[in-house]
Amino acid sequence: MKKEDELKKNVEELKKIAEEPAARRKSMLTPTERSVVFGILFAVVAGLLTLSLDLIAVPESDSMLWFLMVLLYAVLIVITVFVERFLIQKFSIRRTLYYVVVHVVLLAAIITLIVMGVNHPESVYEVSTEFSYAMAMGFTEIALLLYHLGRVIVLAIMNNAKNKPKKGTGKKK
Repeated sequence: MKKEDELKKNVEELKKIAEEPAARRKSMLTPTERSVVFGILFAVVAGLLTLSLDLIAVPESDSMLWFLMVLLYAVLIVITVFVERFLIQKFSIRRTLYYVVVHVVLLAAIITLIVMGVNHPESVYEVSTEFSYAMAMGFTEIALLLYHLGRVIVLAIMNNAKNKPKKGTGKKK
């Protein structure tokens, strides 16, 4: 008897649960998933911007080449600042995971290009687009890494200065 009553009770509870509307997710991706997706997208954008320099004819003077590279890195840093200011808070992106994904994807692209260059039938010392692309991506990776490390250091100093008690505010004994 008891088992039948418990079984009927459980069946009724299951019917109530089945009749309730399904719970919907508030967003398509969780903050962790969003961080990974946006990190991959930013790494792709950084890679494509870097490789777009190959579309520009090589300038006659070295100073123009340096100007183009500085312009590229300035654009990448402006995009990074834009993402920092507006998108990270809005999309609830986990900042550290986002930056780790960006750098890991760029490093994977560099390693892939190096492996493709080594496996290329031509001599390594001849003109190899894979190696030149790997070097360009390496410079982009270094520029972004230095920017993020500098940003972390500046923020740590600013937070330390805010949390430091002012001199002369303590009580004298």
